[in-house]
Amino acid sequence: MMPATRRSALLSGCCALLLAGCISVEVGSSDSNVRAQYRLADLAPPPGPAGKSLARTLVVAAKPSPGIGDTFSMAYSRAPQQRALYQNASWADRPSNRAVQLLVRRIDARAYFASVAGLGSGVGGDLLLNVTVDELLHDTVAARGRLELT
Repeated sequence: MMPATRRSALLSGCCALLLAGCISVEVGSSDSNVRAQYRLADLAPPPGPAGKSLARTLVVAAKPSPGIGDTFSMAYSRAPQQRALYQNASWADRPSNRAVQLLVRRIDARAYFASVAGLGSGVGGDLLLNVTVDELLHDTVAARGRLELT
């Protein structure tokens, strides 16, 4: 048989679990805490085809950044050399991966290479282009907000 202290601890633990199932607390459920996700887009007109083409395949790869710039969190700056992260906004895609997607489309539209593909798409290549996003920053110091990609 169980000692009385062990039995009372087990009984109070079960009661606490039962009561916890009856209580509901909604923290952060207001409309002001809605989390928004943004996606980088290439709004420039598509480039025209190149004059001549190279009979090689280009593979574009996203390389990890040593800094904090390549993250799902969106960074902003209110002063030079200062960074902070938005609480209720994030990138839908990791910036380096999205930059590679956009770059592959843009280079492929030029038709300079026989084919252009992202790394991991199952296409072997003759040339490799490594892309690293060091920093993606919403600069709020300027009169109009500006996005910097380095």
